[in-house]
Amino acid sequence: MNNPKKFEKYYLNLIENQPYMVCRWLPDTTLIYINKAYAKFYGYKKEELIRKKWITFVPKNSRKKIIEFYNCLVNNPKKVAYEYKVIRADGSERWIQWYDIPIVDKNKRLIEFQSFGRDVTDRKIAVESLRLSEEKCRKIFNLSPIPIIITELKTGAFYDVNKAFLKMFEYKKSEIINNSTLNIIWKSREKRKYFLNQLRKKGHVYNMEVSAQTKTGKPIEHLIFSELINIEGKPFILTAAIDISESQKQKEEILKYQKQLKQLAAAVSTAERKERKRLAGEIHDNISHNLAIIKMKLALLNTLNLDSETRKILDEISELNEEAIKQTRNLIFDLSPPILYELNFVSSIEWLIGKFMKKYGLKIMASLDRKSISLNNETKYILFQTLRELLRNIVKHAKVKKANISLEVNKNMLKLTVRDSGSGFDTKDIFSKIDVQKRFGLFNIREQIESIGGKFEIKSAIGKGTTAIITVNLIDTKLH
Repeated sequence: MNNPKKFEKYYLNLIENQPYMVCRWLPDTTLIYINKAYAKFYGYKKEELIRKKWITFVPKNSRKKIIEFYNCLVNNPKKVAYEYKVIRADGSERWIQWYDIPIVDKNKRLIEFQSFGRDVTDRKIAVESLRLSEEKCRKIFNLSPIPIIITELKTGAFYDVNKAFLKMFEYKKSEIINNSTLNIIWKSREKRKYFLNQLRKKGHVYNMEVSAQTKTGKPIEHLIFSELINIEGKPFILTAAIDISESQKQKEEILKYQKQLKQLAAAVSTAERKERKRLAGEIHDNISHNLAIIKMKLALLNTLNLDSETRKILDEISELNEEAIKQTRNLIFDLSPPILYELNFVSSIEWLIGKFMKKYGLKIMASLDRKSISLNNETKYILFQTLRELLRNIVKHAKVKKANISLEVNKNMLKLTVRDSGSGFDTKDIFSKIDVQKRFGLFNIREQIESIGGKFEIKSAIGKGTTAIITVNLIDTKLH
């Protein structure tokens, strides 16, 4: 297309029909161009917005901060991304994320901005809901009459404690945080050593009697219920304590607290799965869709007769867009594999096997029972994630390129077996102090499988490979 005017008309038409908001504006926020999406979003006619200052759409209490932000760009023009709230014609308030590109003259003085915007209100609401949820959990933690603590597995340092714990041990919180449990809870180092061994072996310790003393030296006998948890990829210990100094253990109460602790772990897992699925869906429906539209528009532009400089810029944009599409797909897969909900369980396993074979060159022999299996989403998700984690362990640690997977369904029992002939390891050392960081994923697998009423077993020996066996009662899974 050698006609500049014709190309300009085509370009303007392309911008005009974009699904996201596009505008150009002067440093004083006066709008000099807007596209249809911009006018539609705000609820005005285009002619009503041209020559109007967009800062007037911002709530008054936010204007000063936003003006100061953009004033800083006048003498130092650069591309920026910024979010702020606006008020539309109907009075509704929405959050917009803007990507602003400064336009400068030959002396690099700012002339105007060209901006691309999208509505991120739903994301803001989701973030706020998550914050409120965390705040609610924090209140429950602090107001619980049961003493609860979170400690680092590796160092024994206190990470967090609630008010009931501080009251029981007569400490201030500032005296506790980052202090060691060896100095406060454990009178017997041998008892603590036994506790850690049991915790590393099973992933939890229930009904253990521990002798301790308060800050003033008062002796305390209490029962502890502990589980390994994961915080930002690191292993921690969640512990609840019952003071039995003045009375005998109450068996029913102990069982109740144990059940509540298990339910809490299961609830956290369910909430995480649902949030991952929701976020993956939002990314797919919004970001992936927009990236696909951009790809089509760029392909259309590439059919034009463009000069070499313009084509070079378009090629760079296309490469960045392709990389964004790839990263988005990977992110969706990591958050919540869509295939898990689109296919039946056996087909989703075959898909996962294919991904590992293609990505890592892993040769997998699979024997999959194709009987109809009725699994709820929670069970399907946990089994799928467990299989993925076990295959990752083979890739990372087994030092072998072959694996065997079998799925058997016998009456109401499901049995999933993953086997490799790799380097293996000594199972009695699997939860040792040296190896706990490396094997922490197995703790999580065990707790997840047990949360759906299943059983997880590991069989291995040095130089003889590893076999992981998951068994699940299909009737029990329907009750979870």
